[in-house]
Amino acid sequence: MLGTIIRGIQTKFHKGRDIMLIERKGDVLILAARKRLDTNTAPQAEQLISDNIGDGSVKLVFDLEQVEYISSAGVRVLLKTAKQLKQSGGQMALCNLNDHVQEVMDLSGLTPIFNCCKSLDEALAAVS
Repeated sequence: MLGTIIRGIQTKFHKGRDIMLIERKGDVLILAARKRLDTNTAPQAEQLISDNIGDGSVKLVFDLEQVEYISSAGVRVLLKTAKQLKQSGGQMALCNLNDHVQEVMDLSGLTPIFNCCKSLDEALAAVS
C-alpha cells in the first residue's frame, strides 16, 4: 500500500487503485471512499479505517459522494465501523449518498441505523 499527502489530505492506494481519501477537520475524521466499496476494496478500506480509528478518532464522517457502487461487503465495513465507534462512545455520519447507495441502505433496512446527511457540512455538524 502506498500513500501520499496532497494539501493535508492523505491518500491511500492499493494495487494502483485509489481506495479512500482521509482528512481531518478539527477533531472529526473524514473518510471519502472512492469508486467502489465492494469485495475487492473492503479489506483495504477496513484496515485503513481501523488504523485511523485506533489513533483515538471517535468522530467520523463517511463522505460517499464518489462511491459508484457498494456491495454487502462495503455495507459490512460501515456496520463494523459503526459498532467500533459505538463501543468507544464515538459518533459516525454518512453523507452525499447517491441514488444507488441510498437504495442499498433503504432496501437493507440500514437507513435508520446510520445518520445519513445530505452534505458534508450537515454531517460534520451531526457529529460535533
